[in-house]
Amino acid sequence: MTDRNLTFIIPYKKDCEDRETNLITVTHYLLHNFEANVIVLEADEKESISSILPEDERLTTLFVPLKRGEIFYRTKYLNMMLERVKTPVVANYDVDVLLDPRAVEEATNSILNDTFDVVYPYESPFDGENKIYANAGQVRLFLPFDHKVIMDKKLYEHPHKLVEETKNILGEGCILTPQQVAENADNGEGRMFSFHEDKWTHLGYAPWSTLAGHCQFVNTKKYFEYFMENEEFVGWGPEDAERLNRFIKLGARISYLSGGIVFHMEHKHPLESGKGNSHFKNNESLWKDIQEITTREEYREKYLSWDYYEKYDHELNPYRKVSVENE
Repeated sequence: MTDRNLTFIIPYKKDCEDRETNLITVTHYLLHNFEANVIVLEADEKESISSILPEDERLTTLFVPLKRGEIFYRTKYLNMMLERVKTPVVANYDVDVLLDPRAVEEATNSILNDTFDVVYPYESPFDGENKIYANAGQVRLFLPFDHKVIMDKKLYEHPHKLVEETKNILGEGCILTPQQVAENADNGEGRMFSFHEDKWTHLGYAPWSTLAGHCQFVNTKKYFEYFMENEEFVGWGPEDAERLNRFIKLGARISYLSGGIVFHMEHKHPLESGKGNSHFKNNESLWKDIQEITTREEYREKYLSWDYYEKYDHELNPYRKVSVENE
Protein backbone atom coordinates (compact mmCIF):
# COMPACT_ATOMS: atom_id res chain seq x y z
CA MET A 1 0.00 0.00 0.00
CA THR A 2 1.25 3.46 -0.83
CA ASP A 3 0.47 4.78 2.64
CA ARG A 4 3.27 2.62 4.04
CA ASN A 5 5.45 5.39 2.61
CA LEU A 6 3.65 7.96 4.78
CA THR A 7 4.07 9.23 8.35
CA PHE A 8 1.56 11.42 10.16
CA ILE A 9 3.03 13.81 12.77
CA ILE A 10 0.62 15.22 15.36
CA PRO A 11 1.44 17.78 18.11
CA TYR A 12 -0.89 17.58 21.11
CA LYS A 13 -1.72 19.24 24.41
CA LYS A 14 -4.76 18.48 26.53
CA ASP A 15 -5.82 22.09 26.96
CA CYS A 16 -9.47 20.95 27.20
CA GLU A 17 -11.43 17.68 27.28
CA ASP A 18 -12.36 18.16 23.63
CA ARG A 19 -8.73 17.82 22.61
CA GLU A 20 -8.44 14.40 24.23
CA THR A 21 -11.56 13.23 22.41
CA ASN A 22 -10.15 14.63 19.18
CA LEU A 23 -6.83 12.83 19.65
CA ILE A 24 -8.43 9.48 20.45
CA THR A 25 -10.71 9.77 17.43
CA VAL A 26 -7.95 10.85 15.05
CA THR A 27 -5.46 8.20 16.19
CA HIS A 28 -7.96 5.36 15.84
CA TYR A 29 -9.06 6.73 12.48
CA LEU A 30 -5.49 6.82 11.12
CA LEU A 31 -4.50 3.40 12.44
CA HIS A 32 -7.74 1.84 11.23
CA ASN A 33 -7.68 3.23 7.71
CA PHE A 34 -3.99 3.29 6.79
CA GLU A 35 -0.75 1.32 7.05
CA ALA A 36 1.09 4.59 7.68
CA ASN A 37 3.25 5.42 10.69
CA VAL A 38 1.89 7.86 13.26
CA ILE A 39 3.95 10.02 15.63
CA VAL A 40 2.18 11.91 18.43
CA LEU A 41 4.09 14.39 20.56
CA GLU A 42 2.41 15.48 23.79
CA ALA A 43 3.63 18.65 25.51
CA ASP A 44 2.07 19.27 28.92
CA GLU A 45 2.66 19.29 32.66
CA LYS A 46 1.86 15.57 32.91
CA GLU A 47 2.02 12.76 30.37
CA SER A 48 -1.37 11.23 29.54
CA ILE A 49 -1.33 9.73 26.05
CA SER A 50 0.21 6.38 27.01
CA SER A 51 -2.99 5.51 28.89
CA ILE A 52 -5.49 6.64 26.23
CA LEU A 53 -3.95 5.61 22.89
CA PRO A 54 -3.93 2.09 21.46
CA GLU A 55 -0.82 -0.08 21.42
CA ASP A 56 0.37 -0.39 17.85
CA GLU A 57 3.84 -0.86 16.39
CA ARG A 58 3.11 1.89 13.87
CA LEU A 59 2.44 4.43 16.64
CA THR A 60 5.28 6.36 18.30
CA THR A 61 4.56 8.64 21.25
CA LEU A 62 6.83 11.38 22.59
CA PHE A 63 6.47 13.59 25.66
CA VAL A 64 7.88 17.05 26.36
CA PRO A 65 7.31 18.40 29.89
CA LEU A 66 5.90 21.91 30.15
CA LYS A 67 5.85 24.10 33.22
CA ARG A 68 2.57 25.71 34.20
CA GLY A 69 1.93 28.66 31.88
CA GLU A 70 4.69 27.67 29.45
CA ILE A 71 3.74 28.17 25.81
CA PHE A 72 2.90 25.29 23.47
CA TYR A 73 5.80 25.51 20.99
CA ARG A 74 4.09 23.89 18.00
CA THR A 75 6.73 24.57 15.32
CA LYS A 76 9.48 23.10 17.49
CA TYR A 77 7.45 19.99 18.29
CA LEU A 78 6.71 19.41 14.61
CA ASN A 79 10.42 19.59 13.82
CA MET A 80 11.22 17.15 16.63
CA MET A 81 8.83 14.66 15.03
CA LEU A 82 9.97 15.45 11.50
CA GLU A 83 13.51 14.46 12.49
CA ARG A 84 12.21 10.96 13.28
CA VAL A 85 10.39 10.46 9.98
CA LYS A 86 11.81 7.65 7.83
CA THR A 87 9.22 7.63 5.04
CA PRO A 88 9.39 9.64 1.77
CA VAL A 89 6.10 11.41 2.55
CA VAL A 90 5.09 13.13 5.77
CA ALA A 91 1.75 14.67 6.77
CA ASN A 92 1.78 17.60 9.18
CA TYR A 93 -1.54 16.73 10.80
CA ASP A 94 -3.71 18.73 13.21
CA VAL A 95 -5.28 16.82 16.09
CA ASP A 96 -8.81 17.99 15.24
CA VAL A 97 -9.28 16.95 11.60
CA LEU A 98 -10.28 13.90 9.57
CA LEU A 99 -9.99 13.33 5.83
CA ASP A 100 -11.68 11.11 3.31
CA PRO A 101 -9.27 8.13 3.00
CA ARG A 102 -9.29 8.59 -0.77
CA ALA A 103 -7.80 12.07 -0.30
CA VAL A 104 -4.93 10.61 1.71
CA GLU A 105 -4.20 8.09 -1.03
CA GLU A 106 -4.35 10.71 -3.79
CA ALA A 107 -2.13 13.16 -1.91
CA THR A 108 0.45 10.49 -1.07
CA ASN A 109 0.56 9.08 -4.59
CA SER A 110 0.99 12.47 -6.22
CA ILE A 111 4.13 13.04 -4.13
CA LEU A 112 5.50 9.50 -4.58
CA ASN A 113 4.98 9.87 -8.34
CA ASP A 114 6.97 13.14 -8.22
CA THR A 115 4.03 15.14 -9.55
CA PHE A 116 3.93 17.53 -6.58
CA ASP A 117 6.10 18.41 -3.58
CA VAL A 118 3.27 19.59 -1.32
CA VAL A 119 -0.41 18.67 -1.32
CA TYR A 120 -3.18 20.36 0.64
CA PRO A 121 -6.00 17.77 0.78
CA TYR A 122 -8.85 20.22 0.26
CA GLU A 123 -10.23 22.71 -2.25
CA SER A 124 -7.94 25.50 -3.43
CA PRO A 125 -8.37 28.82 -1.62
CA PHE A 126 -7.34 30.78 -4.72
CA ASP A 127 -9.58 32.00 -7.50
CA GLY A 128 -8.54 32.36 -11.13
CA GLU A 129 -6.65 35.56 -10.35
CA ASN A 130 -4.85 34.01 -7.36
CA LYS A 131 -6.93 36.00 -4.92
CA ILE A 132 -7.51 34.21 -1.64
CA TYR A 133 -11.11 33.47 -0.78
CA ALA A 134 -12.86 31.53 1.97
CA ASN A 135 -13.50 28.27 0.20
CA ALA A 136 -15.89 25.40 0.73
CA GLY A 137 -13.27 22.79 1.63
CA GLN A 138 -14.31 22.31 5.23
CA VAL A 139 -17.06 20.57 7.20
CA ARG A 140 -17.23 21.61 10.85
CA LEU A 141 -18.40 18.95 13.31
CA PHE A 142 -19.67 19.87 16.77
CA LEU A 143 -19.19 16.70 18.84
CA PRO A 144 -20.39 17.00 22.43
CA PHE A 145 -20.44 13.21 23.00
CA ASP A 146 -17.30 11.65 24.45
CA HIS A 147 -14.80 9.19 23.02
CA LYS A 148 -16.66 6.18 24.50
CA VAL A 149 -19.53 6.79 22.09
CA ILE A 150 -17.07 7.20 19.23
CA MET A 151 -15.25 3.99 20.15
CA ASP A 152 -18.37 1.92 20.89
CA LYS A 153 -20.00 2.87 17.60
CA LYS A 154 -16.66 2.70 15.75
CA LEU A 155 -17.31 6.15 14.35
CA TYR A 156 -13.58 6.54 13.75
CA GLU A 157 -13.77 4.20 10.75
CA HIS A 158 -14.76 6.99 8.39
CA PRO A 159 -15.54 10.71 8.88
CA HIS A 160 -18.90 10.29 7.16
CA LYS A 161 -19.93 7.98 10.02
CA LEU A 162 -19.22 10.78 12.45
CA VAL A 163 -21.25 13.20 10.35
CA GLU A 164 -24.27 10.90 10.12
CA GLU A 165 -24.20 9.83 13.76
CA THR A 166 -23.83 13.42 14.93
CA LYS A 167 -26.89 14.34 12.88
CA ASN A 168 -28.83 11.41 14.33
CA ILE A 169 -28.02 12.32 17.92
CA LEU A 170 -28.06 16.09 17.79
CA GLY A 171 -29.79 17.10 14.59
CA GLU A 172 -28.72 19.11 11.55
CA GLY A 173 -27.76 22.16 13.66
CA CYS A 174 -24.54 20.55 14.83
CA ILE A 175 -23.11 20.38 11.31
CA LEU A 176 -21.81 23.19 9.14
CA THR A 177 -21.64 21.98 5.54
CA PRO A 178 -18.87 23.17 3.21
CA GLN A 179 -21.33 25.54 1.56
CA GLN A 180 -22.39 27.02 4.89
CA VAL A 181 -18.78 27.42 5.98
CA ALA A 182 -17.97 29.19 2.72
CA GLU A 183 -21.03 31.44 2.89
CA ASN A 184 -20.38 32.43 6.49
CA ALA A 185 -16.68 33.01 5.90
CA ASP A 186 -17.34 35.03 2.74
CA ASN A 187 -19.60 37.22 4.84
CA GLY A 188 -16.89 37.57 7.46
CA GLU A 189 -18.91 35.41 9.80
CA GLY A 190 -18.97 31.84 11.03
CA ARG A 191 -21.39 30.32 13.49
CA MET A 192 -20.01 29.17 16.83
CA PHE A 193 -21.98 27.00 19.23
CA SER A 194 -21.72 25.49 22.67
CA PHE A 195 -23.50 22.33 23.79
CA HIS A 196 -24.55 22.15 27.45
CA GLU A 197 -27.37 20.36 29.26
CA ASP A 198 -28.75 19.01 25.98
CA LYS A 199 -29.08 22.47 24.47
CA TRP A 200 -27.23 24.34 21.75
CA THR A 201 -26.24 27.90 22.55
CA HIS A 202 -25.26 30.29 19.80
CA LEU A 203 -22.10 32.01 21.06
CA GLY A 204 -21.41 34.39 18.21
CA TYR A 205 -19.51 34.59 14.97
CA ALA A 206 -15.94 34.02 13.83
CA PRO A 207 -14.23 34.06 10.42
CA TRP A 208 -13.40 30.61 9.09
CA SER A 209 -11.62 29.54 5.97
CA THR A 210 -9.43 26.71 4.74
CA LEU A 211 -6.20 28.16 3.43
CA ALA A 212 -3.02 26.56 4.70
CA GLY A 213 -3.70 24.75 7.95
CA HIS A 214 -5.35 21.49 9.04
CA CYS A 215 -3.03 19.11 7.18
CA GLN A 216 -0.32 19.19 4.53
CA PHE A 217 1.33 16.25 2.76
CA VAL A 218 4.96 17.03 1.99
CA ASN A 219 7.87 15.31 0.28
CA THR A 220 10.04 14.63 3.34
CA LYS A 221 13.30 15.55 1.62
CA LYS A 222 11.79 18.79 0.34
CA TYR A 223 10.45 19.60 3.82
CA PHE A 224 14.04 19.80 5.05
CA GLU A 225 15.18 21.72 1.97
CA TYR A 226 12.40 24.24 2.59
CA PHE A 227 13.72 24.88 6.14
CA MET A 228 11.30 22.63 8.05
CA GLU A 229 8.97 24.50 10.44
CA ASN A 230 10.07 28.01 11.29
CA GLU A 231 10.83 27.96 15.03
CA GLU A 232 11.04 31.73 15.08
CA PHE A 233 7.25 31.49 15.40
CA VAL A 234 6.44 30.59 19.01
CA GLY A 235 2.96 29.49 19.99
CA TRP A 236 -0.09 30.37 17.96
CA GLY A 237 0.20 32.74 15.01
CA PRO A 238 0.49 32.94 11.23
CA GLU A 239 2.86 29.99 10.88
CA ASP A 240 0.51 28.11 8.55
CA ALA A 241 0.28 31.03 6.13
CA GLU A 242 4.04 31.62 6.40
CA ARG A 243 4.74 27.99 5.57
CA LEU A 244 2.60 28.15 2.42
CA ASN A 245 4.18 31.47 1.41
CA ARG A 246 7.66 30.00 1.90
CA PHE A 247 6.87 26.86 -0.10
CA ILE A 248 5.61 29.00 -2.97
CA LYS A 249 8.59 31.38 -2.90
CA LEU A 250 11.09 28.51 -2.79
CA GLY A 251 9.58 26.91 -5.87
CA ALA A 252 7.58 24.02 -4.43
CA ARG A 253 5.10 22.30 -6.72
CA ILE A 254 1.88 22.72 -4.75
CA SER A 255 -1.50 21.12 -5.28
CA TYR A 256 -4.95 21.44 -3.72
CA LEU A 257 -7.32 18.50 -4.17
CA SER A 258 -10.38 19.27 -6.23
CA GLY A 259 -13.41 18.31 -4.17
CA GLY A 260 -11.27 17.62 -1.12
CA ILE A 261 -12.88 18.27 2.27
CA VAL A 262 -11.52 18.59 5.80
CA PHE A 263 -13.80 17.25 8.53
CA HIS A 264 -12.95 19.67 11.33
CA MET A 265 -13.96 18.56 14.83
CA GLU A 266 -14.88 21.50 17.04
CA HIS A 267 -13.28 22.16 20.42
CA LYS A 268 -12.91 24.86 23.02
CA HIS A 269 -10.21 27.41 22.29
CA PRO A 270 -7.76 28.20 25.10
CA LEU A 271 -6.63 31.76 25.60
CA GLU A 272 -3.11 31.09 24.32
CA SER A 273 -4.44 29.92 20.93
CA GLY A 274 -5.37 33.50 20.03
CA LYS A 275 -4.11 36.94 20.92
CA GLY A 276 -3.64 35.70 24.46
CA ASN A 277 -0.42 34.13 23.25
CA SER A 278 2.41 36.23 24.73
CA HIS A 279 4.35 35.85 21.48
CA PHE A 280 1.47 36.95 19.26
CA LYS A 281 2.80 40.44 18.46
CA ASN A 282 6.30 39.12 17.73
CA ASN A 283 4.85 36.45 15.45
CA GLU A 284 2.78 39.03 13.57
CA SER A 285 5.77 41.35 13.20
CA LEU A 286 7.95 38.51 11.91
CA TRP A 287 5.29 37.47 9.41
CA LYS A 288 5.05 41.04 8.14
CA ASP A 289 8.83 41.17 7.61
CA ILE A 290 8.91 37.80 5.83
CA GLN A 291 6.23 38.90 3.38
CA GLU A 292 8.63 41.57 2.17
CA ILE A 293 11.03 38.89 0.89
CA THR A 294 10.64 38.46 -2.86
CA THR A 295 13.41 36.18 -4.18
CA ARG A 296 14.64 32.68 -3.37
CA GLU A 297 18.10 34.05 -2.65
CA GLU A 298 16.70 36.48 -0.07
CA TYR A 299 14.67 33.68 1.48
CA ARG A 300 17.71 31.45 1.75
CA GLU A 301 19.79 34.25 3.29
CA LYS A 302 17.06 35.06 5.82
CA TYR A 303 16.57 31.47 6.92
CA LEU A 304 20.28 30.75 7.09
CA SER A 305 20.53 33.63 9.57
CA TRP A 306 18.52 31.43 11.96
CA ASP A 307 20.11 28.25 13.28
CA TYR A 308 17.16 26.23 14.60
CA TYR A 309 17.42 23.57 11.87
CA GLU A 310 21.13 22.92 12.47
CA LYS A 311 20.36 20.93 15.61
CA TYR A 312 18.31 18.37 13.64
CA ASP A 313 20.84 15.75 12.58
CA HIS A 314 18.75 14.14 9.87
CA GLU A 315 20.43 12.84 6.72
CA LEU A 316 17.90 14.74 4.58
CA ASN A 317 18.67 18.04 6.29
CA PRO A 318 21.02 19.94 3.93
CA TYR A 319 21.74 22.55 6.60
CA ARG A 320 22.86 20.31 9.47
CA LYS A 321 26.28 20.68 11.02
CA VAL A 322 28.04 17.32 10.72
CA SER A 323 30.99 16.67 13.01
CA VAL A 324 34.36 15.63 11.57
CA GLU A 325 33.99 12.19 13.20
CA ASN A 326 30.77 11.59 11.24
CA GLU A 327 32.10 12.71 7.87
